[in-house]
Amino acid sequence: MESNNEPQRGLTFEKVWAMFQETDLQFKEIGQRFKETERMIKETGRRIGELGNSFGRVIERLTTPNLAEKFQQM
Repeated sequence: MESNNEPQRGLTFEKVWAMFQETDLQFKEIGQRFKETERMIKETGRRIGELGNSFGRVIERLTTPNLAEKFQQM
């Protein structure tokens, strides 16, 4: 049994406050990582779109040469 002269073990206001501050810092770091991940996903999507467009242009030129001229002649 603890006597009244011994400090209580466990959580103190200071310990709880420090835990809240650490948690806040971790949330901020997670937020920054999320923003970076979001940016990378958008950039990857843009690059995939450009690649698809490039393949499309190559296929068009291989399968239907002078297509624009044929439409203009109509």
